[in-house]
Amino acid sequence: MRFKRLSYQILVVFVLVVIVCLGVSGWFLVQFSENIVTQNISEGDQNFAGRIAQEVEAEMASVKPTLTLLAESRGLRFIEATEVKGEIDRVQRSFPEITSIYVADMEGKQIARTGTEELENVSKIWSFQVAKGGDELVSDIYLKPATSEPMQTITLPIIDNGAVVGVLSADISFQRVMRSIMDIDVGGNGNVVVVADNGRVVAHTHMEQVPELDIARLPAVEAVLAGQEGTMEGYTDELGR
Repeated sequence: MRFKRLSYQILVVFVLVVIVCLGVSGWFLVQFSENIVTQNISEGDQNFAGRIAQEVEAEMASVKPTLTLLAESRGLRFIEATEVKGEIDRVQRSFPEITSIYVADMEGKQIARTGTEELENVSKIWSFQVAKGGDELVSDIYLKPATSEPMQTITLPIIDNGAVVGVLSADISFQRVMRSIMDIDVGGNGNVVVVADNGRVVAHTHMEQVPELDIARLPAVEAVLAGQEGTMEGYTDELGR
């Protein structure tokens, strides 16, 4: 009987050891699998974010060089107002993200502008004054008051023989970028957000919830604006989640 009890005790201990070993190995297996899945998701998210960034950059990359080329065009300084309007209308048709362009003389009187609105005097507008002084101005992203549409204004001096002879200015809309971002399905509670360097939200999966939001102080956004790449966990996002 004593031998049987001893054998039984040994068997129980053996079974417990096996269970513990299986439990520990199972935990390590789960952790290992979780790390692999997390790493794959993280890498996938980074690649996804990288593709979106490239698309946004490509969307806007050629606008400013085209405007600069137009401002530097010798013909723009000497052709008639109707021909100037033809030129800026052509550029606007080529770049749908440009919502308006105007060309003004040194007194701020518009020589031509896209669209059908009446010509105005822009002499008191700060961007005109900057360009009149010979400097180009690319504004921060701002929201159009009536529509909350993210916009940017590019204003350039028109220079002839080293002297400023006029000003060209264009308003750029990020509406197409915003719409394409809102159409992206990232599943669950995921968001895609495009942020300007001043912290202004340019596009967001749920843009209707964050039109006025400045998220520059969010940890992930601070890291990106500082030039870092990667992933971040354990922080509250811009929607308080």
